[in-house]
Amino acid sequence: MVAQAVELRTRKALAEIAPSGAPTAPLPFMMAASFRDTYGRILRTGVVPLLFTTPAMRSLEKAHQWSTADKVRLFEILTLPDNPIRDAWDRAWRTLWATRGVALGSHGAAGPADGRDHAKLGMLARLGRLMAGKSPAGIPPPGSARPAPYPSGDTVSFRDLIERHAVTHGYRPPEDEDIHALEELIRVPPAMLHKAWGEIADMHMREFKPVGVPRADKGSLVATLVRWQRSLPPFMGEFLLIRAATDLEYCDFPFVRQLLHLCCDDLGPHERALPLLTEYQASLPKIIR
Repeated sequence: MVAQAVELRTRKALAEIAPSGAPTAPLPFMMAASFRDTYGRILRTGVVPLLFTTPAMRSLEKAHQWSTADKVRLFEILTLPDNPIRDAWDRAWRTLWATRGVALGSHGAAGPADGRDHAKLGMLARLGRLMAGKSPAGIPPPGSARPAPYPSGDTVSFRDLIERHAVTHGYRPPEDEDIHALEELIRVPPAMLHKAWGEIADMHMREFKPVGVPRADKGSLVATLVRWQRSLPPFMGEFLLIRAATDLEYCDFPFVRQLLHLCCDDLGPHERALPLLTEYQASLPKIIR
């Protein structure tokens, strides 16, 4: 029940940052449709098994009745610092991100050649098959080699899987610092993201194409975008800026360039403060600049 509640909430948050239009440059991983389709598999196969190695999470899962209030309380706990449940969630993502696999197909029945945990190899192999769109294979019979998602001799890790998936599906893979976005996802209420995007889309209409309402002052959309970018957690506000650049007609290249200068002082801070938006802007085809 805990795992289902976590997946439902985080998938709702991902849906709120997803653009409805066709992007003209590679999207950051959490905004890409192909990553969202895979996210639930990663959560169930990679994160949740690590999450429930902790006593705190195992005791929660054993609760017989889970009311709405219980789920709300769980998400409140996940936002509070210095508690074992929040620490378990963050540690699960970091462990998965840092786990290095073994040379697949090179050790046969003898097990991992470098002495790594066989269970982690199995978890990563299952993730590889899932991300390739294949059903998880059953437990291999004794004496047989474990199925490999990639050619014999490859070293598989979560980072490898994501990077290969990103190349195949055309989105920007996460880098080391981006793992914090996956940790923070559980702590952002989907309703807050829904409210933020509703205000952004409404202000775009009121400033540029008012229908049945007074025209908003010039600069109102920029002010709304900057306010939400600064009030939402890191990454989440930036994802909504990129969604605006993808979905909103008047958030074109010059508009986003102006937005970057308003959010930051010069080129160096642009890249540090809004690296994903800066990279998205730089990746746009020259024909639309």
